[in-house]
Amino acid sequence: MSLVNHVWEYGRRELPYLAQALMELALFAPFCLAFMPWASLWSVPQFFLFLLCLVLIPFNLIRFLSLVEVPLNQQRTILLIGLAVMIFATMRTLLYTPESLFDLSWVGEFFTHIRSSGYPFWARDFIVLGIVVYLWWRGIRLIDRSRDIDMIGLQFRVRALLFAPLVIYFGSFRLAWSLTPFVLLFCFASLILIALARAEQVELETSGLSFPVTLSWISVVGGAGLAIVFAGVLLASATTSDSVFGPPQAAVRFASYSIFYTFINVVGPTFFILFERLASLFEFLLAPIAAAIANIQFALPDAINQSVEGSEISQAPELLVNVTQIAFTVAAVVLIIAFIAVIIFGLIASVRTLQNGQQRTTALRAPSEDDLQDEDELTLWERLKGLVPRLRDWRTAASIRRIYKQMVYAATAVGYPRYATETPYEYLHRLQELWPQNVTETALITDAYIRVHYGELPETRSELDDIYNAWQNLEMQIRQTQGHS
Repeated sequence: MSLVNHVWEYGRRELPYLAQALMELALFAPFCLAFMPWASLWSVPQFFLFLLCLVLIPFNLIRFLSLVEVPLNQQRTILLIGLAVMIFATMRTLLYTPESLFDLSWVGEFFTHIRSSGYPFWARDFIVLGIVVYLWWRGIRLIDRSRDIDMIGLQFRVRALLFAPLVIYFGSFRLAWSLTPFVLLFCFASLILIALARAEQVELETSGLSFPVTLSWISVVGGAGLAIVFAGVLLASATTSDSVFGPPQAAVRFASYSIFYTFINVVGPTFFILFERLASLFEFLLAPIAAAIANIQFALPDAINQSVEGSEISQAPELLVNVTQIAFTVAAVVLIIAFIAVIIFGLIASVRTLQNGQQRTTALRAPSEDDLQDEDELTLWERLKGLVPRLRDWRTAASIRRIYKQMVYAATAVGYPRYATETPYEYLHRLQELWPQNVTETALITDAYIRVHYGELPETRSELDDIYNAWQNLEMQIRQTQGHS
């Protein structure tokens, strides 16, 4: 059990980065293969794993260099050398067939492709070169991935609404295999990443601590993600003629049809005999009534007996069809308008609720010319647009206050409370005596708290991230101290 815990302790830190890489590559891999017809015989899973390695190698390399405290300039040099080696190995392995390990004749062939005008292989070489350089850059950028749920949600929406339809469109007639596994992998990895980011952000805003991702929690989240993806697959299968599970689904369909037809053959004769007896009974009961009605002579007027031309008969169904189409169109438009109205009024109600509960956040921002404008002259869109920055500022201020309170609680627990007559800067000297290894962190958190108290907020996202990182470092020191005690 201890081995599983150690493995999970390492794996849970890598899970967000792996989910981010899978979310990007799930759409990038088929997009590349759609414009690489000369790679139609390549193994798709192996090509996907190769792209994943191209992202993870620079990501882990830069982490290792930072761990051993290599200077920044030397890190850049090592990364450039690694990129050159990766380009050399990739093009040699994928595009050329050297006779031995030290055979460099393919390099001359590569430059021949570049110099020759109209040669078809230069495009192939440059596509592979561009893929390697792009993924190496994405691996370096993965170290600074965004932890903000708003940014992650925006990335997911852009990929799902803009990039994914393009990949599906080009792959539908350029690829000989189905894109369904990659689309499902993109959805599943995105759901896992969004769940991890949201849990981390809520935990930081609530308690100021990092969210403890446990194996049971991630299993529940993964199961929910699989259920959502599977429901989408079933819904898509219901609207198409393709089967979801291939031969197993065809076997289940054949078995269900066999059971249904067997049931009809067994129950059918009995049902028809019963139906025949009921028909005979109704015939016996209704025969005298039918004979009496048949003996009655009805005098019909001549106008009813007149024949009607076929053209006159055909006009009524056409008119009915037109009216029906118009009615359905109007009903559809009304439903769409009602749906949009419900969304708009729900948004207005939620915004008003937030605005009434967060009036004290207006003092956090200096009034501008737009804020001094008469509220009666503002449109609804302008009011909503001006409310979003206020809500963001309120969340930032609340997070900084919560971090400072958590720091005060941690110091109080070990015998360093803050007295009512003590200013934050006076209390800072006692905090630095308590945690001499974290003088910078305590000063940064205290300074941010005082600025928020006087209505000043971090101007950039990097300043806010520095405050979060300072609290995480201080929190780690507190836990280590508690562990030793």
